[in-house]
Amino acid sequence: TTKRGTKTTFKPDPQIFPQTKYVYATLVKRLQELAFLNAGVRIGISDARNGESETFQYEDGIREYVKYLNRASEAVHADILFLEAAGNYVEIHTVAATHLIRGTLAAWEQKLAGLGFVRIHRSRLINKAQVGALQPNASGDFEVTIAGGQTLQGSRRFRANLT
Repeated sequence: TTKRGTKTTFKPDPQIFPQTKYVYATLVKRLQELAFLNAGVRIGISDARNGESETFQYEDGIREYVKYLNRASEAVHADILFLEAAGNYVEIHTVAATHLIRGTLAAWEQKLAGLGFVRIHRSRLINKAQVGALQPNASGDFEVTIAGGQTLQGSRRFRANLT
């Protein structure tokens, strides 16, 4: 057989469960959350009362959950051009201003993982969406031109991050 997995049918006993009327939307939401938490597992629900059914399967689990949560909102990081280490601080350069925040560039690199930010230098992260042009130089290092015409130096060690 090609069928695999577990099927569970729930029919509440009214002697144990005094309220046996369930809200389908609540159950769907909870099962979808479980599918996000269990990457690759297919979870389905069907309501025999009206024939409604849903199936959820998310290969990337939590990453897909974050995308799902952000589906109707504009990304907070969209206007960030780049981040630069400044001692025990990080300078966050946006279209409008530069913000100085206590912390390490490595910590910010982890926070922004999967959001389009890459390291181009040991002291610099860049928003790939803001990259306009990439110009190599004789030493193997490179210059990146970002939105607004500003250029940043990149190290040959991190050049592959932009390809």
